[in-house]
Amino acid sequence: MNIEFSPYTFARVSVMKSTLLKKIHYDRMLKMKISEITKFLEEMGYSKEINEFGIELEGADLIETAISRNLGSTLEKLYNISNDEMKIVMSKYLGRKDIWNVKTIIRGKYSGLEPHEIRKLIVPVGLIKKNKIESLIQLESVEDVLRNIDIIDIKLFKPAIDYYDTTNSLLMIENTLDQFYFADLIEFLKSVPESISLFRDFLLMEIDILNIKNMIKLKRAKQSEKQIKAQLFYCGLKLNKKILDKLLKAKDINGLIGMLADGPYKKIIEPFYKEKINLLDLEVAMDNYLLSKARFMPHVSPLSVNGLLGYMFAKEIEIKNIHMIVRAKQLDIGEKFIVEHLIA
Repeated sequence: MNIEFSPYTFARVSVMKSTLLKKIHYDRMLKMKISEITKFLEEMGYSKEINEFGIELEGADLIETAISRNLGSTLEKLYNISNDEMKIVMSKYLGRKDIWNVKTIIRGKYSGLEPHEIRKLIVPVGLIKKNKIESLIQLESVEDVLRNIDIIDIKLFKPAIDYYDTTNSLLMIENTLDQFYFADLIEFLKSVPESISLFRDFLLMEIDILNIKNMIKLKRAKQSEKQIKAQLFYCGLKLNKKILDKLLKAKDINGLIGMLADGPYKKIIEPFYKEKINLLDLEVAMDNYLLSKARFMPHVSPLSVNGLLGYMFAKEIEIKNIHMIVRAKQLDIGEKFIVEHLIA
């Protein structure tokens, strides 16, 4: 596969990159009310989506729907301006949006949300057609959704459905969806050229982070070493088979965190081991660490495909930051918390 970055694509991406929010913009948003943030985002490139949904939504719901739709249209635009080889790379990445949307629908059914409430959380981009997504939203139950996904054989979900029926937990269902996506991605990464090695290494690091999160969740769920091992990927960037097998021997979560704090991702995990372990904060820290690595991709060989892929990640970071600011404002969470969790 020979992936080239055309001058036309570079010019378009450069313009799009110039519109990304900067630290000074986030600092201003921290001082605003939600209504003021809405008006500010209208001026910063989100006016089309805010005007489109402003008739039926308001406040945080309006902002979250607008930024989700904006992300979808941005990724679609990147796909459309890419050459055929680059589209193959992007389609592999966009496949995760299908998984995200299926998880969103499943969580909605699990929580008893109405179709219109689920619909506003959907990212309108991916390989699953929009009419198929809509048909899934209209189904009654979690199992109905799994039986009608089409891209995944229902037989793959049997252990996960049995676990769900027994525990009323979506854990294994969501892990099965991740496994389906990453198994396909791993095969693809074996053939990518050196020109997108940064992208490849980022995705392999993502597999490391996914393995860590899964081990913590499954250990907390009291699953056996054999059960946990079956849900790991032995192909990440830094966590090789020897390290993963050693981590599987941990007796409990504290032991696992302690071993992780002495491993390749010590910088992220050690602070949580020294204090009282907050697993939610640890998960957020791992996600933020991963995205912070993606921030630098556009600055390394900006004239290569890394420029496009880096912009794609930077846009996702922007959406994550806006979402976090708005939700924190809605829940009346202090500015200090927001600043600590911003990726800027």
